[in-house]
Amino acid sequence: MSGRTTMHPTAAPPPTTPITVSGPEGQTVACRTDETLLDAWLRSGVAAQFSCRGGSCHTCMLRCVEGELPERAQLGVPEHLRQQGYFLPCLCVPTSTLQVGPVRPDDFITDCVIESSEAQADGWLLRLEPMTRYPAEPGQYTCVRIGDSSAATSDWFSPWRVTNRQEEDFYLHLLLELLAGAAPPAELTSLSAGSMVQLRPTRAQATHPDSATAAPIPTATPAASPTPHAAAPDLWAELGHGSVVRAVLQDFYTRVYADPVLAPFFRNVTQERVVGKQYAFLHDEMIGQRADYFGDSMKNVHHWMVITDAVFDHRQRLMETVLREHQLSESQIARWMHFEERHRGDIVKDAPWQREFGGQIMPVDGYEEETLSCGAMCDHCGREVHAGEVVLYHVRLGTISCDHCRASAT
Repeated sequence: MSGRTTMHPTAAPPPTTPITVSGPEGQTVACRTDETLLDAWLRSGVAAQFSCRGGSCHTCMLRCVEGELPERAQLGVPEHLRQQGYFLPCLCVPTSTLQVGPVRPDDFITDCVIESSEAQADGWLLRLEPMTRYPAEPGQYTCVRIGDSSAATSDWFSPWRVTNRQEEDFYLHLLLELLAGAAPPAELTSLSAGSMVQLRPTRAQATHPDSATAAPIPTATPAASPTPHAAAPDLWAELGHGSVVRAVLQDFYTRVYADPVLAPFFRNVTQERVVGKQYAFLHDEMIGQRADYFGDSMKNVHHWMVITDAVFDHRQRLMETVLREHQLSESQIARWMHFEERHRGDIVKDAPWQREFGGQIMPVDGYEEETLSCGAMCDHCGREVHAGEVVLYHVRLGTISCDHCRASAT
């Protein structure tokens, strides 16, 4: 590693509190004052799943099996999971010794009774009566298990799209979108009123033991890359050749950086830089040629961000609000939103994607030991680290941990 120089004096490491947390795989880490559990793990070299680091994506969610959680650690966690001890390590600043356990996949499963099951022009529709409230919003996707859950033949099918709010109709409506001309799986045609199925959120799929045996379905899922589209140089001209676009983006990202759902995804990135990148991106999209934007592809830029359809929809609603406040016409808003929406398939996902450059797959996560070729500063305690010292380097974050910070994990 090179290029990490420092002009700062040597700093004493921050004191650790007597608070220790035992992780789901037995690792024990000592948390420092005002340090979240996730930050303590990342400082110490403990493997941890995470994305936004701010409570929006719930990728880091785990279960507390012993100890008292601070209230903030469970912000945004559904009530039925809160009662079972689920919390977000990215929001948890421990105030007492904790014992942490892994996610139990069955905790995310909801039993349902089928009210109706029938073919539709665009797929297969289920109307279900959940035994407990199922936390899902229209536009989100979920997995459905059909058959005896204890039998080896039971399968999880995904993705089913939620088309209503349960509060509106008592029943939950799920649509499995099938490719044109594709026959539905035989398991669906045999379903009838009164049959039982189970639901689980898509984010639990990767950790569920049944996921490896899920049956393939010819579903009409969004393409990973956007399809070619027509440019709109006339729209760019209508928007003051960029002056209105820049004003909208300044206003929009001021709100994004104050939004508790969206702000965590922009941690350590200045608003000015984001506005500049998005302005250049929209300019090239609208005029139809590469001129100003020389950044990475949308898929690579967002590869580590676990952004659900609900978060993306929240972002889109905020953008539409800003566009209306800037007095764009409904036609202009629709055309602008087209350029935003066409990249949904490159952004929305349940787990981080691998990053690809020139056909080569780059590591998404993990740690590497590096010997510094020049002096640097520990990103966690501020201590000066001299050339020749070995540090722990986090691949995604680009942060280094000195020996003192690493030593707090056992």
